[in-house]
Amino acid sequence: MDPEKRVLHRIKFSIKQTLKITYCFNISISSCTLRYSRHNSNMDESFVYILSSGRNGTLYVGATTDIINRIWDHKQGVGSDFTKKYKVIYLVYYEIHPSIVDAYARETRLKKWKRQWKIELIEKANPDWACLYNSLAM
Repeated sequence: MDPEKRVLHRIKFSIKQTLKITYCFNISISSCTLRYSRHNSNMDESFVYILSSGRNGTLYVGATTDIINRIWDHKQGVGSDFTKKYKVIYLVYYEIHPSIVDAYARETRLKKWKRQWKIELIEKANPDWACLYNSLAM
């Protein structure tokens, strides 16, 4: 079967500490990708995240209520023109906030930080600059 026409089904189930269930279905048919994600509890939970093109590479700061799908978008090149152009696809840092308003406020503050401060924040939480996406998506 031609790989372009092959249908890929990935189902990810993750049970969080508070028994919150996150599940994501990714179905790829040719170049068409459909995604479904649902968070069963605490729908107001929001995230601030930092993506990198690699260790000490280009950084991108963002905020979202659905971190799994947002990072997936970045990885597929549809998250933003900036991340697509500079290949900023590795999730190296994230924070959880109780509301999107809090997340946007923190994102705004982080965007005003000096680059070195952001690098120190990443290295404090993730010294190896490991991509954290798989640990969230599983």
